[in-house]
Amino acid sequence: MQLIAIDSNLLLLLVIGSTSKKMIEQHKRLRRYTMDDFDLLLQFIGKAELITTPNVLTEVSNLALYGVNGKWHNDITKMLTIYTKILTEHYCESQKVTNNKNFNRLGLADSAWLYLLQEKETLLTDDLDLYLAALKSNINALYFTYMRQEAGIL
Repeated sequence: MQLIAIDSNLLLLLVIGSTSKKMIEQHKRLRRYTMDDFDLLLQFIGKAELITTPNVLTEVSNLALYGVNGKWHNDITKMLTIYTKILTEHYCESQKVTNNKNFNRLGLADSAWLYLLQEKETLLTDDLDLYLAALKSNINALYFTYMRQEAGIL
């Protein structure tokens, strides 16, 4: 089974799209994405095992609920709960991550990926700086924007 480490923006797209595809284009933090992007993401991840970190989940929770009230708020929190049960969570002490040479430039969540990932996992991100740092660190990485271009979405 393929192991995919899914970064914050794409996990956010996955959570919101799984809640309601219509909400993708309405959500303040997903304006660059469409329903086609969600479909592409689902097609790519297929039956892979998805990996995350507490840092990524915290970011996604904060971004997902930003400016959302009422029914949507409840629906999103339910979907987040479902994904926390599906995803395999990897933990790394922040103290170790902050010693990474990329921490100053990339921050805690992205630097945690660089610290944790090994040869058997693939990082899926739409963050160009993280993608390039992962490649420099010999981490298997895919840049979602390139996938969107290849699929004719962009």
